[in-house]
Amino acid sequence: MRVPTTLLLTLLPAALAGCLLPPGQRLEPEGARAIAAARTEIGAAVGAGDMDALLRHFAPGAKLIVGRDTLDLRTAAISIYNRLGAGAVTDLWFTGSKLSGCDRWLEESRGQLGFNVAAPGAPRAHREYLYAVAWVRDSAGAALVATAALDVLRPGPTIAGCRPTAKALFESRHLSIAVQPGTGFAVSSAVGAMESALRGRSMSTISSFPGFGRSGLVTPLLAAGWLRINSRIALEAIATLSTGSSRTAAGDSATGTALGMRLDQRWATVLASARWRDIYLGFGPALVREAWHVASDSLRMDSAGTSLTHLSDAGSTRNVVGVFAQGRLTAPLSAHVFAELRAWLLVEPRTASPPGFRAPPLGITPRHSGVGVFFGMAL
Repeated sequence: MRVPTTLLLTLLPAALAGCLLPPGQRLEPEGARAIAAARTEIGAAVGAGDMDALLRHFAPGAKLIVGRDTLDLRTAAISIYNRLGAGAVTDLWFTGSKLSGCDRWLEESRGQLGFNVAAPGAPRAHREYLYAVAWVRDSAGAALVATAALDVLRPGPTIAGCRPTAKALFESRHLSIAVQPGTGFAVSSAVGAMESALRGRSMSTISSFPGFGRSGLVTPLLAAGWLRINSRIALEAIATLSTGSSRTAAGDSATGTALGMRLDQRWATVLASARWRDIYLGFGPALVREAWHVASDSLRMDSAGTSLTHLSDAGSTRNVVGVFAQGRLTAPLSAHVFAELRAWLLVEPRTASPPGFRAPPLGITPRHSGVGVFFGMAL
């Protein structure tokens, strides 16, 4: 079938000028910049009638698909240019498109274009069509038109052979679960507050108290999951699978006593997260179960060193609601498997005084911060 020149005049601009990407469509930054630059340069070349500048933006062997016909894009462009002649004026407009990442190119589809052309000695032509464009990049990173497909029937043409990338497939997943299998750490401000209170009782820290060796490093096993609402909003849940502890001990040589303190905590949170570039930032309430354990022993000094004789134990528990904030960066390893880097901060309300610290009371506002690598699966 011979393709009419008027039809080519109305369809070719999709291949030449690409389309304006709708708000919210996400591209790799380099790819987005390359396509934006190519679109600007192609538009300028079409408006100026500069065929040499136009052809530089076509990939080798670029094709133009019109209905069931496949044409050589370079040949078609040169033929149209020669038929129009000097003085032709071209106006283009574009609305909407869907952008999809393929393993070999970047595809724009479901776009609509309007095309007006006025050439000396020819009637003014106006058409509206649907199009799809496949972009590739050369060795210098410039975006080139590899294939343009155009039609008048909805939902519009598509370009065969587009296989989504692993990242594109992963972005379509809506649910995930992940764990931090010891690949992280967290620190707590509770130990410093405990030691300040003990020093207020004229006690100095010791390291020989079994079960209460100084530690402000809390490394609980964590599990997390997210439910993607759309491309920018997600609901997330995180919970500890093991207990995190902050502990210390101090002794008073004048009275011959030693005191060990431990604050054990487990928590869970549900938060809303918003996407900024590739980072999700989230905020929400956290339910924390805290348990105090205080042990008191006597110190006996002998020639062999210090020995401890157990005197008493006391404990208390309570549930509190704190505030949780998090930043998450997710890296797909395949269409389903991913790794995540999470950094978080948990702030609790002022704790109750532990047993034995009623007067003067021990007031702590624990702040826990952590970072860890999670591994998970998306569904």
